[in-house]
Amino acid sequence: MDLLRRIIAIALGIAVGLGFVMVGDYLSTLVHPWPKDLDYHNREVIISYMNNLPVTAFLAMLAGYAAGAFLGGLVATLVSGRGPSRPAMIVGIVLTVGNIFNQMQIPHPIWFAVVSVLISIPLAWSGWRVIRREAAPAA
Repeated sequence: MDLLRRIIAIALGIAVGLGFVMVGDYLSTLVHPWPKDLDYHNREVIISYMNNLPVTAFLAMLAGYAAGAFLGGLVATLVSGRGPSRPAMIVGIVLTVGNIFNQMQIPHPIWFAVVSVLISIPLAWSGWRVIRREAAPAA
């Protein structure tokens, strides 16, 4: 049962994390919508469009990535029983790998690519840490 609980915890953490990533991306497109005539099949056009987006568009995306990693780690920890950090760390790793694949498909500015890849694991761990502190006995 413990293994099943951890698997469910990881799956829910990933789902929450991806949900917040999608919210960040959606908020970014609300503020900076994709042009209606954009050719999604032309990689050079996509690269040009991404290179001309303002920093605020990428900050909205980063906010979603950060919230997703933190809350995904937090949910995985809550569901798994507040034990070891493994479920939260797996959530962070999965979100990082997904982000790397996204960066390979849709090139982003280098600063965004670096920051977005580096934040998921530490923030998922932070979600675990917050729950572990709450569960710790008062000294």
